[in-house]
Amino acid sequence: MAQQPDLATDQAKLLELCKIAVDEYRFNVRLGWGRARFFLGLHTDLGGAAVTLARAGGNDPAPLALRSVVGAAAVWVGLLTITKGHECYRRSVFKKTLIEDRLGLMQPLAEYDTDAATLAVGTTQTQADTKPILHDTDAWLHRRIRCRSVVGKLRIFLVLVGMLHVTNFVWQA
Repeated sequence: MAQQPDLATDQAKLLELCKIAVDEYRFNVRLGWGRARFFLGLHTDLGGAAVTLARAGGNDPAPLALRSVVGAAAVWVGLLTITKGHECYRRSVFKKTLIEDRLGLMQPLAEYDTDAATLAVGTTQTQADTKPILHDTDAWLHRRIRCRSVVGKLRIFLVLVGMLHVTNFVWQA
């Protein structure tokens, strides 16, 4: 049986893993924002389609009702997509934080008067709060998305748009 390398003592491998983890974190941020932009644009287009259909007139409510159903389905897919993207983001933050801890980058630098003076990449308050990330990982990974976060606000926006779609559908029926 092959002996497993001790990554805790192999600084070169850990540094390479740290670079990969930071790249993965950045990738997840960009991917999540790209998906959010897509759904924001989609609902802007659906809103424009509703205005166009309403102006086109006619007595047939079917096109507006169909647009409402498509819009509600798009909200549902958007919520699932944004939530899954945030889950991947959190996992990449955990992995990055774990590797930084193994490298000793989380230790406060003695010459500064704050515990925040570390060499770890902790650009947000959530990332800087390393104790729950490292010691209560499952709870941290699966906690609810806060309404005050950017992702939380996007989800609230999509829920409100979904309510408009459903209301429009009921009004058309």
